[in-house]
Amino acid sequence: MQPELLLLDEPMSNLDAKLREEMHIELRAIQKRLGITTILVTHDQVEAMTMSDRIAVMHRGTIAQLSTPYDAYERPATPFASTFLGRTNAFAGEVRMRNPRCAVVDVVGTELHVPHEGRQVNGAVNVYIRPEKVHLANGDARIKGHISTRVFVGNQ
Repeated sequence: MQPELLLLDEPMSNLDAKLREEMHIELRAIQKRLGITTILVTHDQVEAMTMSDRIAVMHRGTIAQLSTPYDAYERPATPFASTFLGRTNAFAGEVRMRNPRCAVVDVVGTELHVPHEGRQVNGAVNVYIRPEKVHLANGDARIKGHISTRVFVGNQ
């Protein structure tokens, strides 16, 4: 068989973690070698990100974002896309100022510079920050806080 289109619905859902990772690589290699357009349905974020050239994040039957995996993760188009792919921290804030490059958002008394994306001055906004973008510091930290829970997962 040499199909022009391959439809996969949760193809690796019953595999253990190690075999699933190996199959991501093997299936992606076969797909590229044969040049088969593939539509993959999955709830596994790692699977979606590693096996895709383009990713569609679905929310309530509509596409919340359609982009490369990199853009979907680094520049989510909606709050849902931001929280669906990977972990994220949401902070409520208010836009204090805008310039051509960014918006200055007050989050708990701390000014954060974020892409303005049409945000209005004095408007309430949520700022989403990925955990890997947070750096712990002593002394003059932008946002003060404390670690409430620590979980060991091997490499993180």
